[in-house]
Amino acid sequence: MNILSKFQGLKGDELSLELYKAIEQDFPGQCKDVFNSHTCEIEPVFMGFVTQYYHLSQMIPKDYIILDMGCYASAQGYFFQDYRKYIGIDTYLGKRFQFKNTINLVKDIGEVVDKWKDKKNITNNTFVICNYVSALLGEKKNQAMRNSFCNIFNFYPTETRQSKDKPYLP
Repeated sequence: MNILSKFQGLKGDELSLELYKAIEQDFPGQCKDVFNSHTCEIEPVFMGFVTQYYHLSQMIPKDYIILDMGCYASAQGYFFQDYRKYIGIDTYLGKRFQFKNTINLVKDIGEVVDKWKDKKNITNNTFVICNYVSALLGEKKNQAMRNSFCNIFNFYPTETRQSKDKPYLP
């Protein structure tokens, strides 16, 4: 059975809770360690914005390196255990999840983009995920990321309609 088949059809809180259960079963004690970290902001029903990661794990070729910009505690790395590497990058100093192919880096995303953009042969077999952090990076770093990597998922929902109470901010 495919390790990820148990998540099929789930989203949001249900997916987070199932991810929590899977991590607890396969990596006992990690959830407790991560949740007890200073300033941890995830819990069983919110393991991060994991729905997009699950769906991306169903589409990205397994021989790719996953470069997750803004991974927080790296719970979503569970979905990418069968990939060449999962590299989680964030400034979060708390305990992070560790799976068999995980590399967790405490780094500024913008600095990583600047450092990696000139490496040869790194972008063709690398898939960059920038989920819910791109608005924090600013347009210059986002443009550098788009110019540096050929395979990228950059997602950040924004308000797109104008209302009397809240004016539209581009």
